[in-house]
Amino acid sequence: MRGYRFFEEFTTPALQHSLGSIIAVHTAGPRFVQQGGVCVGAVCDDGAESSGTGTVGMQMVMMEYLGTHCRRVTEAHARTVDPRLFEYLDRMA
Repeated sequence: MRGYRFFEEFTTPALQHSLGSIIAVHTAGPRFVQQGGVCVGAVCDDGAESSGTGTVGMQMVMMEYLGTHCRRVTEAHARTVDPRLFEYLDRMA
């Protein structure tokens, strides 16, 4: 899928336990500096999936979080980890 880089989210900076979610960062999307770091436009779930009320949508994510709690993965791997994200992205395409 063009225009995105995929990052698998982990529970800690040690990257030992996956949260089972993917953050899709827009490669040409908006970026801005805010107190504490650089934010980028991304598509991800809102973290409430375990409660059954989670939604996938556009959000801003701090680059520092991607560097400490995420690992870049291939699109093929990302599709197996978080198929709901790709349902959203495929509808947007």
